Amino acid sequence: MSEVSKEIKIAEKLKFWEEQDQINKELIPRVVKSHEMITDLAAQFDKNLISMSLFQENIDENDEEISSLHEKLKSESSKRMEQISKLIAKVEEQDIHISEMKSMLMNQEEEIREVKKVLEKVNKNLGVTGNNNGNLAVNIGVLIAMILSIIAIIL
Repeated sequence: MSEVSKEIKIAEKLKFWEEQDQINKELIPRVVKSHEMITDLAAQFDKNLISMSLFQENIDENDEEISSLHEKLKSESSKRMEQISKLIAKVEEQDIHISEMKSMLMNQEEEIREVKKVLEKVNKNLGVTGNNNGNLAVNIGVLIAMILSIIAIIL
C-alpha cells in the first residue's frame, strides 16, 4: 500500500498543482492589470502633485499682488479722504465768507435806503427852493458814487 499510497499522494499533489496553476492563470492577468493601474495612478498622482504645486505658486503670487493692490487702494483712499476734508474745510470757509458778504450787503442796502430817504428829503427841500435840476444831477452823481463804492467793497 505504500506504493499505492505514494501514487495517491502524487496524484493529489498533481491535482493540487494543477488547481494552483489554474488559479495562477486566472490571477496573474488580474495582478498584471492591477499593477498597470497602480502605475498609471501613481503617474497621474505625480502629475497632480506638480499641478497642485504650480497652482499654489500662482495662488501665492496672486495673494501677494492682491495684498499690494489692497495697500495701494488703502493709501489712495486715505489721500482722497484727506483731499475731501480739505475741500470741505474750504467750502465751509467760503460759506462763512459768503455769509459775511450777505450780511454786509444787507447793511449796505439799509444804508442805501437811508440815503434814498435823505435824497428824497433833499429833493423835497430843493423843490421848494426851485433849484431842482442842478441839485438833482449832484444827488444822482453822489448816489452813483456810493453805489460804485459799495460794489467795490463787495468785490
